[in-house]
Amino acid sequence: MNKHGTILGHLVGWGLSRRYEDAATEGLAYLLRQFEPLRQQFVALLRAAQPGLTAELHFATQLTTEGGRPDMVGKAGDALRVFVEAKFWAGLTEHQPLSYLQQLQQRPEPSLLMVVVPRARIAWIWREIRERLGGASVVWSEVAERNPQQFAELVAVDQVRLGITSWEALLAALRVAAADDPRALADLEQLAGVCGAADEDAMRPLVREELSDPQVPTRLLQYATIVQDAVEKACQDVLTIHGLRPTHSWTTIGRYVQFAGNNAPGAWFGVDLELWRKYEAGPIWLEFSPGMWGQATQVRERIAAWVQENNFLMCFLPSGGIALHMELLTNREQDAVVGALVEQIRTIGKLLVG
Repeated sequence: MNKHGTILGHLVGWGLSRRYEDAATEGLAYLLRQFEPLRQQFVALLRAAQPGLTAELHFATQLTTEGGRPDMVGKAGDALRVFVEAKFWAGLTEHQPLSYLQQLQQRPEPSLLMVVVPRARIAWIWREIRERLGGASVVWSEVAERNPQQFAELVAVDQVRLGITSWEALLAALRVAAADDPRALADLEQLAGVCGAADEDAMRPLVREELSDPQVPTRLLQYATIVQDAVEKACQDVLTIHGLRPTHSWTTIGRYVQFAGNNAPGAWFGVDLELWRKYEAGPIWLEFSPGMWGQATQVRERIAAWVQENNFLMCFLPSGGIALHMELLTNREQDAVVGALVEQIRTIGKLLVG
């Protein structure tokens, strides 16, 4: 089941999908302003990376500086001491990190440039940061006394430290400070929902190992074959495909089927990549459209008790239809997997005509 279903995450993803970074940054700044324990915890995280920082930092967003416009800044009085760059899956801008680093280097006090990204992206972003530092002949040194659970990488450039951490690590640290405040915890979970939604919607950088790994296409072909074999067996008694056709899209592989019986509903059966990603349940789905053919309302009424009793996942589709996740056996031969899938279809067929 999707673990990131908050109303804020939904609204940002629905209407402002290109604004995840702005929404997450503003949400973080709001939490730091509203809840003093969270601000203190955040400052403690920053001071673990740069001990020279003062504990009396306050934070602002979208502040234009001479080197660009960092996502968030930390100030001690009027002095800029911290730049925070919030990323999900967008690339680095021309100012990141060199312009911000140069601006902080002009100040005599210890300062910090902090980059926050999804955990899965740390290696790629850090590699690009190092390449940009090297291309500009910036001399830096590793900081040994870092906590890798907090900062995955940390280097020093003169009196400035440059570190990268994950949204997951940052949220985990803030949850500790919010544990005794239900309102703070609830607001923090809204921010986590935005981060989770951004992570789910992202097209991540390609990985060489995935491109050359034959298991990736083999699995997808296997799922399609399971669907084909299940339809063939189910057509012996519970399904028909007469006059119906396979149908595929950019995100689905499957075909239309109809249950046996007078005025029985029709459905689409196959691999749905979008539902698989959204609900984290599995690849194969049975989908009923609204109206006379799919009869989604009647189907939902007739199978609801069975779905609940057997802990199946059933969800609503934007079209007004419903989708039922079909369970697959694991660690079994494919014939057994297909057989168990056909039994689920037969049970549904009996419920629909009964």
